[in-house]
Amino acid sequence: MPSQLASVILLTLSTLALASPLSPRAASRTGKVFLHKTSDGITGKKVGCLDVSGRLILESSACASYTVPPGPAITIARTSAGECGMSFADEPQNPDTGFPGMSAFRCKSEGTGSHDAGDQFDLVESQGVTQVFTVLGSGANDGVFTKKLPAGDGDAVDVFTRGFNLGEGSIDMLWTFQDI
Repeated sequence: MPSQLASVILLTLSTLALASPLSPRAASRTGKVFLHKTSDGITGKKVGCLDVSGRLILESSACASYTVPPGPAITIARTSAGECGMSFADEPQNPDTGFPGMSAFRCKSEGTGSHDAGDQFDLVESQGVTQVFTVLGSGANDGVFTKKLPAGDGDAVDVFTRGFNLGEGSIDMLWTFQDI
């Protein structure tokens, strides 16, 4: 187990060294977002996917389509529910960070309102897999966490950006993007 975690950390650092998650994208992309336990790596078994509101669910037809626009370094993902991010004051606040204003990942019609680096949603290719990066938490960040996994169909759980340290009971996750 420790060697797997070391491999994941080394892969993440290598990815950051080879490709900047802040580079502009030439074309918009649409796909589904999947979560994997960090211990299984980015090519490991999928735990689930994100629904239209940005919550983790078991993989099903309810997996939402996310669109990531082309353009400047800061890109905000969208679903049919609206813009996505982690800066919603009215959503559950991140329990494992000391930074105020960091909420659960959500997609809402009113949008994040911030359009700053904190809500960035960037795609980086690595080992034939497209990883999702944010810049909340510990800088350029491919990690997220949840406090529990979906218990069954219809159960949706909050996902938060990963900071430097995980709190007790947090499940460390990686997210990937699969074009549709």
